[in-house]
Amino acid sequence: ELLATSFDIGHSEMVLVRDVPFYSTCEHHLVPFHGTAHVVLAWHEVGRADLVQQHLLALSDLVGTRPLAARYRPVGGVPDDRPDQLDGPGFVLWAIGATRSSWQDSTARWPVVDLARHCAEQLLAAVEGRDLPPAGPDYWERPERAVTLGVAAPVLVGLEAAAAELPTLAHPILARRCGEAAARVAAAIERDFGAAGYSRSVEGGPRDAAVTFLLPPYREPGTVTPALRRALTAATREMGRGNE
Repeated sequence: ELLATSFDIGHSEMVLVRDVPFYSTCEHHLVPFHGTAHVVLAWHEVGRADLVQQHLLALSDLVGTRPLAARYRPVGGVPDDRPDQLDGPGFVLWAIGATRSSWQDSTARWPVVDLARHCAEQLLAAVEGRDLPPAGPDYWERPERAVTLGVAAPVLVGLEAAAAELPTLAHPILARRCGEAAARVAAAIERDFGAAGYSRSVEGGPRDAAVTFLLPPYREPGTVTPALRRALTAATREMGRGNE
């Protein structure tokens, strides 16, 4: 639709369309990626520390002190009444840790640290007194009656990132709490999702791309088990069937 739009204004300069929502899937890992966290990592990988800082600062301003929303308007506020999603703070913490060298010695340092603390506290609150986060929408952005791997895995990824990064960012106690929570969530994912072959829902059923959230680059290579490799192979096969 955007590419088909034309304007009869009689010049040959570039026309720039801004703030277009971005959703895609990595063809090699079947990873569905969208939003600021993945864009930040992409800029980091190509050496654009300035844009890493710009995006993280913008996200910090958008989030403020409230839980992360599913979507934001570029000028602030949320565009609809979608419920908050727990995959967001998980992916943001992962991106903050993965891009640390791009922002840690800049003026963005302390706003980013505050964003990391805020996300970590949101995840800790979500798993307080429980092994898995509550049911809620994931990257499919639809209501769920049972917790999905699309929520549980990013929560784990975020808690692990917070545990690794926060000790040297003036939050050692928070980091320890995140580490303890991460161990609990990791054990529950292996126990409850692993028993069903890492299906999309903890109740069982088909698999989807969320199994990739338990694999590199989100987690360390040493966490990859044979069961996860089998689940990835099965998910690839199942998603290749198309709609029936």
